[in-house]
Amino acid sequence: MNLLPQPLFTVLSLGVTAALVGALIAAMSNWLGDRSRRKFEIQRWRAQFYLQPKLEAIRALHAAMVTGHNELNTRAKALVPRTVEEHQRFVQRPVDDFLSALTLAEIYLDEETSKLMHEVLGVLS
Repeated sequence: MNLLPQPLFTVLSLGVTAALVGALIAAMSNWLGDRSRRKFEIQRWRAQFYLQPKLEAIRALHAAMVTGHNELNTRAKALVPRTVEEHQRFVQRPVDDFLSALTLAEIYLDEETSKLMHEVLGVLS
């Protein structure tokens, strides 16, 4: 083993090489982190742009269907509407709410579900 001191340029070149390798590793990990963060942001944006309106429309359709069902069942068990105003308030309003929610959600429904929702609308009318 050679215990003589190493030349200064050898020690400095090892330090510079280690610093360069460290900088390359840091740059590569930073690039990979940015890439994965951008990919996640794109997925999040797509979910917000495409899925959120679909889910909101389907939730509104479901809420209108449940509200219409409850209102009409309440009217069936209680007094039948005697005036036009009562009919519009207790019967026609839930049907109109369901129809508007169905119109918004129609583009997201498949053919079978759309037919089923129109049958529900026929029952409500």
